[in-house]
Amino acid sequence: MDELTDTITIRMKKAQLEELKKMSGLKNLPLNTFVNQLFSNYLEVDRIYDKFNWIKISKTTLQLAMTKISLKEVEQIGKHVATEFAVDFILTKWGEISEKNIINFIKIYVKENSYGHCKIFYGSDGTIITIQHKIGKKASRMISSMVQELFKGQLDKESTIVLDRNSISILIPNHPNVRISNNVPKNIQYTWYKSGFVR
Repeated sequence: MDELTDTITIRMKKAQLEELKKMSGLKNLPLNTFVNQLFSNYLEVDRIYDKFNWIKISKTTLQLAMTKISLKEVEQIGKHVATEFAVDFILTKWGEISEKNIINFIKIYVKENSYGHCKIFYGSDGTIITIQHKIGKKASRMISSMVQELFKGQLDKESTIVLDRNSISILIPNHPNVRISNNVPKNIQYTWYKSGFVR
C-alpha cells in the first residue's frame, strides 16, 4: 500500500525556482518529482552525514589522498569507516545491524560518494556485491576493508573478495547471522538515540 502523502506550499526566490526547473528538465523529471527526491535524500541520507560530521569528497581528491598513504593505512581507513560511521549510519537509519541493512548501507555509501556503480546478486551460495569504480586499486582496498569489517565485526560472517584496479566482487556466503553486540563502539555518543532522533 502506498504511503500517505500531503500537500504543502513553499515560498522561495524566483531565481532558485527557475534553477530547480532547469535541473529537473535536465533529468527529464517533473519538478514535483525532482523536489521530492531532494527532500527524501536529505531526510534519508544527508542529515545522517551531518549528524556525525561526515563529509563527501570528490573522486579526484580521494585519488590524490590515496597516492600519499600506504596500503596498510588505506585498510585502516576502511575499518574506521565501518566502525565509526557505517555502524552509526545503519543504527540511525534502520535501528539494527543486519545483512540486509549492511548491504543497503553499502549501496548508499557508494552512490552518495560517487564511487561508481554497486549491484547486488542473490544466489544459492550467497550474496554477491559488485562495485565498479574508476578510483584505483587503493580505493578498492579501502572499500573492501570496510565491507569485510562490517560483515566480520558485526555479523561474524567471513567474506570472499576479489578486487582489481577499478572493481570489487564480494561473496557473502549463506549461513545464519550472529549479531556481535559487544562490537558496537562503546565510546561513541549516541545522542540521536538518547534524544529520540529516530522514531
